[in-house]
Amino acid sequence: MDFRVDEKRLRTNIYVNGMPFRQCMTLILHIPKNSLERETFESIDEYEDKYAEFNLHNKDNLLQITPEEEFWAHCSNLQAWVEHDYDTNLLHSNLSFPLLEELSKYNDKKAYKVFREEIGKKIQKRYFPIISLLYDEGYVDYLSREEFWSLFPFDSRPLQEIEDILGEAFILYEPSKLLFYGYDRIERVMGFCVEDDEITEVGFSHVEYPYYPKIIWDTILGKLSRLPKLRHLRFDQCNLTGIPLQLNNLKTLEKLDLSNNHLEIKNDRMLRSLLLIRRLKEVTLGGVSAISHESDVVRKLKEKGVKVNL
Repeated sequence: MDFRVDEKRLRTNIYVNGMPFRQCMTLILHIPKNSLERETFESIDEYEDKYAEFNLHNKDNLLQITPEEEFWAHCSNLQAWVEHDYDTNLLHSNLSFPLLEELSKYNDKKAYKVFREEIGKKIQKRYFPIISLLYDEGYVDYLSREEFWSLFPFDSRPLQEIEDILGEAFILYEPSKLLFYGYDRIERVMGFCVEDDEITEVGFSHVEYPYYPKIIWDTILGKLSRLPKLRHLRFDQCNLTGIPLQLNNLKTLEKLDLSNNHLEIKNDRMLRSLLLIRRLKEVTLGGVSAISHESDVVRKLKEKGVKVNL
């Protein structure tokens, strides 16, 4: 790995094994002195995330450096990164991870080992700006599913069994985020959230089984009933035609989202299973025109304090 200056553009470029890898980007942060004294972060990414807005409002006062100073700064940073065993906290993640991947391609065994270890560490820390990068760039795929699930302290067997049934891998996403980051809305995605080292939310998007949906989803709900802290469940565009009775086995479920399915709910009787979900606080059915807010079941749900979104 070496560095060269593009004399026309006065930019520093990184070369790996003699081949151009990428142009270095400059990140200059102004950090208020009082904040620096009371706050510590593990990585450059966290500093940038914390002070991005402050620097945006103070961009006219940012330090200006010459191309030569920038070149030596890049050299110094990368030298420190190598000397500290490729510690990804010392470089921004949008450089450290691509660089580790590139070095791995040239049989740098140490880089490959650190690359995989650092992917696991970032997932375990659950710092989602970096986790988003790991998924967007496909870096999580460098881990086997067994290695991925070993990063969590809870019993992941229910989700692993669902992966085997549906032939899809779960992704970890941030609590309360409605969209799976980086994924097109028409893709099949399965995700889960972790809070206090327990799975609290599971979501499915475009996971469709048009021929035997009831059999498949009944089996999946049976697996999910073994999650002791599951509070939020989402089925988005999964070709569901009804509300599965097995939902009442989810003893801790508080929020149910069945948006964008093909729910064929024509009368109150087809909604009664919702009354059996003991801790339910909110349900979203999404476009069920045959049922009104005046229906008997909807009224009973509201009496129990359940928010109903038709």
